[in-house]
Amino acid sequence: MAKKKEAPSSPFVPVEEQPYPIPENWCWVKLEDVSEIIMGQSPAGSDTTDDSSYIPLIGGAADMGIMYPLATRYTKVPTKISKDGDLILCIRATLGKPIFSDGEYCLGRGVAAVRPYTGPKEYYRYFFLNFEQYLYDNATGTTFAQVSSKILQKMPVPLSPRPEQQRLVTRIESLFAKLDEAKEKAQAVVDGFEVRKSAILHKAFTGGLTEQWRKEHSASPNTLLVDIEKFSCNWQKKDQQFLKDAQSTSQVVTLDNGHTWIRCTIGAISRVTNGSTPSRKFPQYWDGTIPWVSSGEVRNNIIENTNECISQEGYDNSSVKLLPVGTVLIAMIGEGKTRGQSAILAINAAINQNIAAVIVDHDLVSSRYIWYWFQMNYARNREKGSGTGPQALNCQRVRELDFFVPSLPEQKEVVRILDMTLSRELQAKKAAEVALSQIDTMKKAILARAFCGELGTNDPAEEWAGELVKEILKAEVPTQPRARAVFIPEKLEKRLESELERKIIKLYLKSDSATLSIDVLMAVSSKKFGVMDALRNLEQRGIIKKLNNGNYSLVR
Repeated sequence: MAKKKEAPSSPFVPVEEQPYPIPENWCWVKLEDVSEIIMGQSPAGSDTTDDSSYIPLIGGAADMGIMYPLATRYTKVPTKISKDGDLILCIRATLGKPIFSDGEYCLGRGVAAVRPYTGPKEYYRYFFLNFEQYLYDNATGTTFAQVSSKILQKMPVPLSPRPEQQRLVTRIESLFAKLDEAKEKAQAVVDGFEVRKSAILHKAFTGGLTEQWRKEHSASPNTLLVDIEKFSCNWQKKDQQFLKDAQSTSQVVTLDNGHTWIRCTIGAISRVTNGSTPSRKFPQYWDGTIPWVSSGEVRNNIIENTNECISQEGYDNSSVKLLPVGTVLIAMIGEGKTRGQSAILAINAAINQNIAAVIVDHDLVSSRYIWYWFQMNYARNREKGSGTGPQALNCQRVRELDFFVPSLPEQKEVVRILDMTLSRELQAKKAAEVALSQIDTMKKAILARAFCGELGTNDPAEEWAGELVKEILKAEVPTQPRARAVFIPEKLEKRLESELERKIIKLYLKSDSATLSIDVLMAVSSKKFGVMDALRNLEQRGIIKKLNNGNYSLVR
C-alpha cells in the first residue's frame, strides 16, 4: 500500500538560515522535501566483477563522465540502485559533479542518487553545480571529504515556480551553448597555433614569403660565404678549419628573378662553441653580476635576464665564455622538450656546457633568421642527437645542422615578415587562452544569477513556489520497491555486443511479456540514435523480431 510522506513541521528554511534573498514567489526548501535521496552502499568485494552482464557499479568520480556514468565494474548483488533520470552525485573525496543516470546502476558509497519529485531534472543538476561549494563547506572527514545523508537532506534549495524552473533551464542551456561554441573556437585557435606557425615558417624558408620582394628588387651576387671567410681571418685556427670544411660542401640555389640562396650548414656561417659551469663547491663563484644561462632557460625565447649570475672570480676560475648580444643558443641535452629549443641573447652572457652557442658577430647573417630556422627544424635537430644514454647534441653536430640562407637584405625581409605575422598569431593565441580561462568563470556567474532569480525569466505573477511544495507533501509518495536484479542467460549474453543491447534484453526479461512497444524500448536510454542502432543490430542477428504493428518481440 502506498505510504504517505510525513511532512515536517515546516518544509521551508527559516529566514535567518536562508543563504541569500530570492524573488518573492520563490521559496527556500530542504532538499529532502522536494526529492528522494538514495545514499550509496558498496557491494561486497566478492560480488564485484568485470562481467558486463551484471549491474554496472558507480563507486565515485572515476566512474562518472561529463553527463552520464562510465562504469567499468559490475556487481552480481546490487545494493542501492539508481533509476533512469536520477541525478547521481559524488559525496566522497570529489564532491558534486552531478550527472544523469541513463539506466539502472548500483550506487557505491562514494555516490548518492537524487530523484526529484517534480520539475525538470536539469534544474536540479544546475542547482548542484551552483552549490558545489556548499557540499565542501559542510563535509566531514580528515582523509577524504564525506557528505552525510543529513547534510544532503537539509541542503537548502532555492525553489522557483514550476514554469520558471523550465524557463531557467532553457535560458541556462542557451547561454551555455553559446559559451561552449566560443570555447570550441578558442580552443581551435590555441590548438592550431603550432600548425599555423609551422606553415608560416616553412613558407618563409622556401622563399614563399619574399616572392614579391624578389620581384621588386634586382638580384646582386650573393657573396655571403666569401665575406664570412674574410671575416674569419682573426679566428682561432681550429675555427677557421671548421668554417672551411663546412663551406666546401655548400651549394648555390637560384630562385626567381636571379636571386640566389645558399644551401649549407650552420658551421659554414658561424663559430659554434659551448659553455661550462663554475664549481658550486665555492659559493664565492656565484651570485655575482655576470648573467649565466642554463639549458632550461632556452625555450624558443629572447633572453633578457637569467635565473643565476656568476661572479668575476667564478668567471676567472672556469672555462666559461662571455658571449655577445645576438648569439643564438640551442639546447643540446634533454629527453623532454628542451633538446633542440633555441634562444637569442639580448644581453652579454655566459652559458652552461649543455648549450651550444652559434656566434654570428660578423653581422652577415641575421640572428633572428637563424633563430626562426631552428624553430622550424626543431624536430629534425632533435634527431641529430646521439649517445648510449640520454640523446644529446654536441658542438660538431650543431655545426652539421642544415641551413638555407639568402642574401642579407632578403634575410632582413624574411625576419620582418615573420616578426609581424607570428606576433599576430601569438596575440590571437593569448587572447584565446584568456577567453578559455574565463568561460568556466562565466558559467559559474550565470548559474549564480540563475538561482538568485536574476536571469530575467521570472514572472512575479506566477504562483508562489511554496504551493508546489505543499502539493508534494500532500501527495501519496509510493514506497520504492527494491530493484530486482536480472541476469541474462549465458548463451544469449555471448551474442550481445554492447551495453545498450544488454539493457534492451534486460527490459524484456524484467517484463513478463515477449513483446514490447517501440516507445518502451526507446525509453531505455536518452541516446535515441544509439537505441535505434542497437534494435537494428539485434534484429539482424535474429535476437528480436519487428512485428507488423511496429513493436518488437524477443525471439525465444
